[in-house]
Amino acid sequence: MKEYKNARLDEIIWQFPNEFIARFWSYSCAKRVLWIFEKEFPKDYRIRYALVIIKKFSLKRATLKELKLAEEIAREAARKAWEVAQLKRFPPELLAAKAAASATAWAASVNGAKFTLVKKLFTPLEVKIKPELIWAFIISAEAAISAKGWFFAKSSKEPNIKVMNEERQWQVKLLETLIDIWG
Repeated sequence: MKEYKNARLDEIIWQFPNEFIARFWSYSCAKRVLWIFEKEFPKDYRIRYALVIIKKFSLKRATLKELKLAEEIAREAARKAWEVAQLKRFPPELLAAKAAASATAWAASVNGAKFTLVKKLFTPLEVKIKPELIWAFIISAEAAISAKGWFFAKSSKEPNIKVMNEERQWQVKLLETLIDIWG
């Protein structure tokens, strides 16, 4: 097993050998916060459905067209969560639900995150996966971390940093395991 003790999450992720494994990692991060979205929106199954499609796509059992639909569905659920949060003056649990939905939407991203100059500066020269997708998966993981932090917030103004750090540690451990197995 490689040593990643001092490496950051976004440094390790560039080592994935292909999109399917990287997307499976992103799916796993988003799946861990599904319950947060469903607690606030118990009759809204869009995020659960999108996660099923992402997992199938990661295992090469769903089409790109299905993945695009999953992305649209998850983005719409995130928009709805944001609108509700705005109406209720941004309670932490609704910010958490919005972040959980966003984690799924980014995990389902077909085109990835817009490639800005800043991202270009922090992207390694030799990568095996389209950089825009890696950035989308990084955003997905960060949204999942944020969802946990806001859900367990001690006040309405600040997420729970301890919980966020624990989630990040779990993500790094999974990342290391997946790279060791398939890298």
